[in-house]
Amino acid sequence: AEIINKSGKQRMLSQRIALLAHQYDDTSKNWSVEYKHLFLKAVATFEDDHHFLMRQEINDYLRTIYFGHLLDENVNTFIAKAKAFAFEQNSKKAHELFRISQEILPLLDEAVNEYQRIDEAKKSTLQMIEGVILLSTLLTLLLEALFIFYPSLNELKRGVEKDKIILENSKYAFLNDFFRSIAHQWRQPLTAISLVFDNIQDMFTFNELNETNLDELCKTGKEHIRKLDTTIRNTTDTHQGNTKHAFNITTSIRHAVRVVQSNRRLSGTDIRIETPDFMLNGDNNGFMQVMATLLSNSLDAIESRQDQEPSFSGVITIESKGEGNNLCICVTDNGGGITVKQTERIFEPYFTTKFASHNKGMSLYVAKKILEDNFAGTIRATSENGETHMRVEIPLHV
Repeated sequence: AEIINKSGKQRMLSQRIALLAHQYDDTSKNWSVEYKHLFLKAVATFEDDHHFLMRQEINDYLRTIYFGHLLDENVNTFIAKAKAFAFEQNSKKAHELFRISQEILPLLDEAVNEYQRIDEAKKSTLQMIEGVILLSTLLTLLLEALFIFYPSLNELKRGVEKDKIILENSKYAFLNDFFRSIAHQWRQPLTAISLVFDNIQDMFTFNELNETNLDELCKTGKEHIRKLDTTIRNTTDTHQGNTKHAFNITTSIRHAVRVVQSNRRLSGTDIRIETPDFMLNGDNNGFMQVMATLLSNSLDAIESRQDQEPSFSGVITIESKGEGNNLCICVTDNGGGITVKQTERIFEPYFTTKFASHNKGMSLYVAKKILEDNFAGTIRATSENGETHMRVEIPLHV
């Protein structure tokens, strides 16, 4: 946050220094004490922030900006000329400061954009860690509840209760992914609102805050708040517990795609959604969990193939259509396919095609149970020509 704040202020400070220098009147040799004080303060802050940024670890792209494109050299030149102007003012030096400030402006913008991209990548890593901690906590609470209130659970109806535990664990894992994905959508407008407050504070510090720009900043902040409110309302509409209600399958599929995308780098995988708007009555969360499971398995296969063939381009297609009294949804990927023997066992509990699988072969089993219990639906897998097809059929009740 400190790096992004300082790199973002570099742009504003470079313009402020140039504009304050332009307040010098060469004809009357006049430059007020107040302007000189603000000028020296801006130069000192600009220099300190630049030195701070140069002490940080930078990637290859930032190294190219600062050293390949000479941003570091030009910034130091700008600082030196600003100090020279403060010592001896003249119009020529003021114009030179303005020229250099315009030259470094695009590179300063590039640098702050790259810092923001790095920040998003670090946040994704932290979100993954948060997800693991949250899931571990939920599992711990679940196990404690089971052992305190149901000490004889292992002896009574072992098979039925085992399925319930599996489904509950899977539901918690999916909800964890779901809320982590919407947290990313909430963070963006919150960051923008924070920057509005920073701008107000900076403008107040440099005596630039007036009624006009205060109104503009307030309008900007309110607009971000409205966007955040829309996101929250959309999330509330999507997550309505396990109650059955009519929902648009295309909207739910897109939500499932976002949940999956928030938890992995897709390596250029093209996800194509070819589904008409269709209203289905049932458990929206369960449907989203099934779609997210199928997408995750397809992405696992594609990423495994990309490990062997780095230039390989993955494609996942999600198609739906009505066939008689059934809604048919097919998820197809080009991850290399699976064997006939695997298609016969892929929906069994604890069966997995992945070495050291993290979910230990439960995800497709859970997806099958959700379809059977909540939608009276079926799912089957076929594979040919390096492609895997997951076909879901849900009966439509009038």
